[in-house]
Amino acid sequence: VVLAHRSGTMAKTITQAQFDQAVQEMKEALDLEDGEAIDSVVEEYEMQGFCLDAIIKQVGGAQALDNVPSAVSARALKAALDDNKDNDNDQGDEALACAIDDLHDKLKGGDGDGEDNQ
Repeated sequence: VVLAHRSGTMAKTITQAQFDQAVQEMKEALDLEDGEAIDSVVEEYEMQGFCLDAIIKQVGGAQALDNVPSAVSARALKAALDDNKDNDNDQGDEALACAIDDLHDKLKGGDGDGEDNQ
């Protein structure tokens, strides 16, 4: 459990994986539909003082996070960095530069083609 600031007070936070697991457990324990389980888990965590601002409130939220363009680009950047550590060559440097450009574009809201979209 991590503490986060919220409106001048400290609020407890959970990870997306913890939220997803709680929803799954709620579905199985009470034989609830997805929406009912999510609503119950949100209500329970909020009553306990947890901040759910960063949580995707849908079944499989962790998988949804994996498909966010900036997450995809960050994984490509990590792979390029790892590859560049293993191979000291110009091709690795080019892959790293492309991954950095793509991540930058995604974070700016671009389409990742390396061109400024302004």
